[in-house]
Amino acid sequence: MNPSRAATARILAGRLLFCTTLWMATTGSGLQQRVAPPPAGAALPRLAPTVPVAAAAAARVLAQSSDQLTQTGQVGGTMTSVLQVGDFAYVGQGTRVVTFDLSRADRPRLLSRGPLLPDRVMDLALAGDHVAALLRRQGLVLLDISRPAEPRLMGQSGPWPLGDAALALAVSGDLAVVGSADALLTVDLTDPQRPTRRGELRLGICSDVALVGKRALCANSSAVEVIDVSQPDLPLPLEAIAMNDGVRGIAATDDLIYVGHGSALAVLDLKLPSDSRIVHQEPLGMEAHQLQLDGGRIYAADRGRLSVLDLTQPRAPKLLSTLRLEQPSDGTRETYGLSAQGGRVLMADDMAALQVIDVADPRAPRKVGGFADLRYAQAVALGSTDRAVVEDWAGSAQLQVWDLLNPAAMRLVGASNRSGIGAGTGRIGLGGRLACAARQSQGILLFDIGDPAQPQLLSTLVTPGIARHCLLLGTWALVAGDRSFAVVDISNPSSPRVLGQLDGIFGAEAVDAVGARAYLATSEGLVIVDLSDPSRPRKLAALELADVTRDVAVAGRYAYLAQRDEGMAVVDIADSAQPRLVGEVALRDGECGALVVEGDRAVAAAGATLYLIDISSPEAPRLLHSLPRPSGAAQLAMSRGLIAVAEHAAGVSFFRIGVPPPTTTPPPTRQATPTSSGSPTPRPPLPFRNHLPRVARGR
Repeated sequence: MNPSRAATARILAGRLLFCTTLWMATTGSGLQQRVAPPPAGAALPRLAPTVPVAAAAAARVLAQSSDQLTQTGQVGGTMTSVLQVGDFAYVGQGTRVVTFDLSRADRPRLLSRGPLLPDRVMDLALAGDHVAALLRRQGLVLLDISRPAEPRLMGQSGPWPLGDAALALAVSGDLAVVGSADALLTVDLTDPQRPTRRGELRLGICSDVALVGKRALCANSSAVEVIDVSQPDLPLPLEAIAMNDGVRGIAATDDLIYVGHGSALAVLDLKLPSDSRIVHQEPLGMEAHQLQLDGGRIYAADRGRLSVLDLTQPRAPKLLSTLRLEQPSDGTRETYGLSAQGGRVLMADDMAALQVIDVADPRAPRKVGGFADLRYAQAVALGSTDRAVVEDWAGSAQLQVWDLLNPAAMRLVGASNRSGIGAGTGRIGLGGRLACAARQSQGILLFDIGDPAQPQLLSTLVTPGIARHCLLLGTWALVAGDRSFAVVDISNPSSPRVLGQLDGIFGAEAVDAVGARAYLATSEGLVIVDLSDPSRPRKLAALELADVTRDVAVAGRYAYLAQRDEGMAVVDIADSAQPRLVGEVALRDGECGALVVEGDRAVAAAGATLYLIDISSPEAPRLLHSLPRPSGAAQLAMSRGLIAVAEHAAGVSFFRIGVPPPTTTPPPTRQATPTSSGSPTPRPPLPFRNHLPRVARGR
């Protein structure tokens, strides 16, 4: 059963799983130049923004492109489902079906990230020579696995009915049944190039499904629904078997149904009268959201635990053993996918991703291998088009460096130790070989990313207020947060210190800076701060807007702001003392929380939609293109025409404006593993570049 089935059931029960991942990136050229302040005590020059030579190249890239967004790559996301076929494993991760070689169980090897799909993968099932992948809202896709290491997209059905979110999938022959948040749906797979939705039965949440002959079984929170699907166009309810303790995972043979029921495994016999269907309950000590039948056994999994049960007597399964995987100190594993084949079980969870369990001895199962990369993307920043620095949160945070030379086949270069890096939802800033992460009440963290194979945590500093974004400006870090704005001296990044602060700044989500001016997106609109004396930042002006502002980007004489419920606002800042609202674009599909600007284009995220906006005439911005996405964007970043979008459990996706340029495929490279070294040795002050990436912040 896929993760979303269990997750949905738990959310409805009132429990919320909180996962955060923070993406960061190294700096590069081709971006608007930022002017570094002089040494402490000296006045900052009042300089107009300058444009580096590489900006002309960026403008040419945009000029050659059309007026639409095109996806070029994706990486990471929660692993929601897993399917074994021989020595290959297919895993739903983010918006892809990722392929692994299992010929060495202790070292599963990534073979392919699979074709780009338009939505999150929720569940997988084998359909003849194809893998059927269930998408959350965009239908069902079939992947040809005649070449197992290189799945190929064959066909896709239409999207699910409006309002439905798919949760679970089962396939038998040419028929698929889909469980959703509101209904059971049937899909005809006769033509793999054109899977066709046939019928639906509204019966409330169907968090797990099984298909036996012409009967579909649905786990419907407090009952097992039995549905006749002999006529796929008209599925008919046969009966509902009440289960007062709740229904989790479901699996079935011809006459027996196995159900995760409360903290036990229940067995139902369909041949018996309706009032005596439950023939056995085997205590498990856990809620079995995932069930899998294989070789005379049934496997049950949930929250990092795997139970093995013997089916010598199918009506009375016997618990043989339970394997408890190590739990992180600051979280609980959520097991989202389960697949059993022979003596091997695969589990997909949100903490350690893919886990390989040896069950050759069913009384002593043991973990023998695993694979993990980026799990949950809460923020992203780009400093160049060939490097991204990522902070992955999976119980605790980890800094990762990714090679983006080919966005369709990215590889992990290096990763920091997880120790000492707590979770947070603040934003980041980049400068030279430094990265700065804002961590709410924890203040800021400074990392050395000069050696991409070994990112190092250099220092932490508690700053005034609640730190939400850190922007590196030469030897200063500008920290925006709730109740206060701070200027931090990072000339020695191993020992940063607060140089100056400005109180009375409420709800600041983001900061941008050009010359001797800082521009803050706050709950009260745009606030402009004078940095001529960095030890005494001074409020110059404030412009109240129609709504709370969540992000800001400055280009030339204009500031572009993301307004939570109103869309993008354009403010003329030529006169810093008297900013003027001069243009707006309404984006009403949800909260507008992030935007980026480069050349004459802006990209904004509102709700679960990306928008491309023409700002060649800033006072008359024009909406060019909208692109639905799997979820709301946590953060956007843009560098030389490459756009990165952090999409929470869907990972990070990459886009170009128009047709992307040709890419080169690097030779196969082994994935780097996180370093296990302790705290890094403090280093002397590091050199800085004065140009910084065009980074947007958002939730």
